[in-house]
Amino acid sequence: MFWRGSSVGQKDHPILEMPRARLCLLGQEMGADWGDIGLAALFHISEADAAELRRRQLVKDKVPWKKLSNYRFHIDIDGHAASFTGLFLKLLSGGLVFKVQSPDRCVQWYYDRLVPGVNFVPVRSDLSDLVEVVAYYRKHARLAERIARRGRELALSLTYEKEFAFALRAVARAFAAAQT
Repeated sequence: MFWRGSSVGQKDHPILEMPRARLCLLGQEMGADWGDIGLAALFHISEADAAELRRRQLVKDKVPWKKLSNYRFHIDIDGHAASFTGLFLKLLSGGLVFKVQSPDRCVQWYYDRLVPGVNFVPVRSDLSDLVEVVAYYRKHARLAERIARRGRELALSLTYEKEFAFALRAVARAFAAAQT
């Protein structure tokens, strides 16, 4: 299990209750054999909060995106918004992606093509099922590999040319609907 990200997220929570910090605390509780989970960048937080995250050893070294393929399982969790290129690169890596449901319903242009259990694995927004879901897919490696492969196929299908044409059709439909 692997995740790196920044400290961005829901500002209305104390730092250790923010979803990304809770993910790091869970990873720490489960131990290094369970996963390599940590914050690699601290943004938009106070010095006191940054010190608390460091004191709890939740801050880890950055890992280059090209090394994502070294990991079988990935977590995708939103910050202020959808994780932008994060989910796409995780899908592209060929590893199984556990996507934490967004309490703020953050979306990207291709999310309508994400199918739970087909090209990613959903996880509750409060992370209450993450340990159980990960254990299931560790025991069912073939199923995990099939979902991961389909996730990679989805990412590979999202070429610039296809997505540009898709966007043009969507804009044309919206414009036509507005004219009636």
